[in-house]
Amino acid sequence: MKFIYDRNKTAVIFGDREYSYKEIIKGIKYYSTLLKESGKVVVTMENRPEMICSIFSIWDKKETAIVLDSGYTGEQFAYAFSDSEPRYIFTSKKVLERVKEGVELSQKNIEIIVVDDIVVPESFTPDNYEVVIDDLERVALLLYTSGTTGNPKGVMLTFNNLESNLRAIREIELVNDQDRVLAILPYHHILPLNLTMLMPMYFGTFLVILEELSSEVLKTALKKHKISVIIGVPRVWEMLHKAIMGKINSSFVTKKLFELCKKIDSVALSKKIFKKVSDELGGCMRVVVSGGAKLDPEVSANFKALGLPIIEGYGLTETSPIITFNRPNNNVIGSAGEPIPDIEIKIAEDEEVLVRGA
Repeated sequence: MKFIYDRNKTAVIFGDREYSYKEIIKGIKYYSTLLKESGKVVVTMENRPEMICSIFSIWDKKETAIVLDSGYTGEQFAYAFSDSEPRYIFTSKKVLERVKEGVELSQKNIEIIVVDDIVVPESFTPDNYEVVIDDLERVALLLYTSGTTGNPKGVMLTFNNLESNLRAIREIELVNDQDRVLAILPYHHILPLNLTMLMPMYFGTFLVILEELSSEVLKTALKKHKISVIIGVPRVWEMLHKAIMGKINSSFVTKKLFELCKKIDSVALSKKIFKKVSDELGGCMRVVVSGGAKLDPEVSANFKALGLPIIEGYGLTETSPIITFNRPNNNVIGSAGEPIPDIEIKIAEDEEVLVRGA
C-alpha cells in the first residue's frame, strides 16, 4: 500500500504556512534517519505538521507509533512508557517537561527528540518521495483509551484496520481528493487521527490544521480555506450552534423564517433561504460530521433547518473507529446510521452490540 507520495500540490496549511506533499515527505524521510535503533516510538505533541512527519517516519522505519495525549501528566506518561516500552519519543517544547518527568519516573531508556529543534537540511535528498506499507498486518498504532475500568488500555491497530475505514469512506463516496479537510480535534484520538490526518494524506486531499479552537477562529478558517469536510465532536457543533442561533433569535423576521424552514423540512429550501449562514462558514461545507458522543438532536435539527445537515456515526478506538455511519442521502437525526461496508453487527440477547469486520 502506497500510503503517501508526492502529488505535486499543497498537502497541509498550518498557520500562515503551506507545506507541499514533497516537503512533508522530505520531513518524514529526515525524521526517520533520527531513529537509529529499532523499537516502538511515542508521538505526543499538539496538532501540527511535525506530527505527520513523526508518525509516517516511524512507519517508514517499519516500527509502531504510540500516539499519546499531549495533556498527560508526568505520572500518566510514566504509566504509558512503562507499559509500551518505547525506544524513542517525538515531542514538542510545549510538552517536553512532562515527558522528561515521565521518562524519569518510568526509569526506561528512552531517547527524546524535540521536533521544534529539528531542522531538515536543504541538502538532504531522500532516496524516494513515498511511504509504502508492505505488510498490512503489521501493528501501525498503539493508542491508549481509558475504557471503563482501571488503567488506560493500549489498543493495537494494524494498517489493515486503518485502511478498512479509509476504504469504506471511499466506497460510500463520502470524501474525494478534491475536498478540503479541516483538522480541529486532537490527534491522539482515533477519529481525528484516521479521518483528519491519515485520510487526507492517503486520498491526497488538502488539509488545514487549526492552531486553536474558538467559534471565531473556526469560522475564519472555514471561510478563508473554503473547507468542504469538517469532523467535530458535539462540543464543536454546540459552540457554533450557540453563535449562529444567537444571531437568528435576535431578529424577529429571521426567527420566523427559521421556524418555517424547520416545519417544511427541505434542505434544498433551507440552503437557499440561509445561504448567508452557509457563506459565513465558507459556502463550501459538503460533509459535516459529528462523532465521539451523541449529538443533541435539537442541535442537529437546527443545523438541518439552516441547510447544513450534520452526519453522525458510531465507533470505537478498537474498530479504527467507524462501525456505522449515516449517509448524506439517508441521514436520520438521532441515529448512528448504517454499518459501513464489510462490517457485521449483531445485538446479543443482553443487548450488547457485537461487531465483526476488518
